[in-house]
This record gives sequence, structure tokens and C-alpha cells, in this order.
Amino acid sequence: MSSNGNHTTMPLAPPSSEGLADPNPRSETARTVAIDDEVVKLKASLAREKAAKRKMYTYLVKIADELKTLRNESEQLISAAEFARKAWYEGGMWRGPNVLPSA
Repeated sequence: MSSNGNHTTMPLAPPSSEGLADPNPRSETARTVAIDDEVVKLKASLAREKAAKRKMYTYLVKIADELKTLRNESEQLISAAEFARKAWYEGGMWRGPNVLPSA
């Protein structure tokens, strides 16, 4: 006990195990609701991210397929152009590269 002028104060006792329970169940409910809301928001955000990644992957596959197609077409065009630039011999005549470009 300590004495302070006319007032006498008692030392505070440590909280008992009974005092550990939340005295306001409403605040616990509010915390639970806030946590549930946050979980719902995070799940929605995760679902949006997954959908965006799925969409990007689909576009990537389409681009890869288009690239393969264009590469095959360009290889054929390159080989045709190389053939067209060559001078060639046919039927006893030498022909220049631009005489028959579509041959």
C-alpha cells in the first residue's frame, strides 16, 4: 500500500486466468467479421489473378502457334527466293535469276 496525501491506493493485482477472456464479445465478433471480409477479398483477388494468368497463357499459346506458322511460311519463302536468285541451266540454256522468278 502506498499513501499519497489523503488517498490510499492498493497495488494492482495481476490478472487472473478468468480475466483473460475478452470482456466484450462484440469486439471479438467484429474482429472475426473483419478477418472473414479480408479472407473473402483475398480469395477474390486470387481468383482474378488466376483468371488473368490463364488469359495471358492462352494468348501466349496463340502467339506461339502463329509464330510457328509464320516461321514455316518464311522458311519456304526464303528457300524460294534463294532458288530464284540462282542462275540455272535447263534445256541447253543458262538462265539468269530473274528471267522466271515464279518458276
